[in-house]
Amino acid sequence: MKQQHIPRSFNQRSHGRRVLGVLVSALAVVGLIGLTLKPALPFTAAAGGPEALPGVVVVRSAAVARAAAVRVAPPSPPPTAPGSPPATNGFPSAATTGVPAGMVLQPSGSVTVNTAGTVLDRLDISGTVTINASDVVLRNSRVTGSDFALVRVKAGVTGVRIEDTEINGRGLSGTSNSMGVYGPATVVRANIYGVENGVAPFSNSTVRDSYIHDLGAPGSPHYDGIQIDGDLSNIVIQHNTVDVSNHDQTSAVMIDNYFGPTANVAVTGNRLLGGGYTVYSDGQFSGGAISGVSFTGNRLGSGYWGYSSIVANTPVWTGNVDDTTGAAVSAH
Repeated sequence: MKQQHIPRSFNQRSHGRRVLGVLVSALAVVGLIGLTLKPALPFTAAAGGPEALPGVVVVRSAAVARAAAVRVAPPSPPPTAPGSPPATNGFPSAATTGVPAGMVLQPSGSVTVNTAGTVLDRLDISGTVTINASDVVLRNSRVTGSDFALVRVKAGVTGVRIEDTEINGRGLSGTSNSMGVYGPATVVRANIYGVENGVAPFSNSTVRDSYIHDLGAPGSPHYDGIQIDGDLSNIVIQHNTVDVSNHDQTSAVMIDNYFGPTANVAVTGNRLLGGGYTVYSDGQFSGGAISGVSFTGNRLGSGYWGYSSIVANTPVWTGNVDDTTGAAVSAH
């Protein structure tokens, strides 16, 4: 029997963009010092340490500041939760996402970027990344922390790219309602885990060739691999592995109209596994219409209740098959 879909409470959606202001916590850690970094060089080991463009501030703990040796990205993937199958058939996995194996990383604290065109490269960040300017690139880096958003991109900026980066929200030791990436960005070959919601893209975002898996957070989590909660448009979700098979709720991809209308979301060529229903296109809320949504050529591993929950809209649904058998899957 198909599950009766129960609307999420406001508390369960408190991570929505309209309550962003009250969720931003002040960074006030004893022993932290701010470093304003010099221009012209990205963060690279070759540049002699964490040196940045104008408008970039790195906050470093005393322990990080004392670290004498750079760290090296491990060649092996992070642990996978029991029952969570590996990616196959050319889909993204830990081996093809995140920091390339053997790359030297420079220890860093939390980073805030206020200057357009900044490149953050080869950093091992303990904390968060906040991007307040356009055309910023975060690449070949690791972000490990506990906060509402591990990587936060300010609404309205454009051209932000997050590439070959590992994002770890520390799972049950992290923060409730946590996001791996939050805001408008192009996310490519990211390895995201240990958060409640992998990516919450804003309008004009792309999530591609990434691996979102092993979601975890304290409190009463409502897990979504990719979460699109309305008042959003023009989003591409292409060739990712989103694995929520270690949970019996909520989704690999959530599309709804909770905060407003949703338009033009293309979910194409992904491997999407688990959840309550694997994918939602849910127009039950009062935010406005859902239009222009498509699910095309995806491999789906059924959630606890089924493959899809389609409510009050009619997305394009074509070429979607069961991940194990290859049999055609219909929308419901």
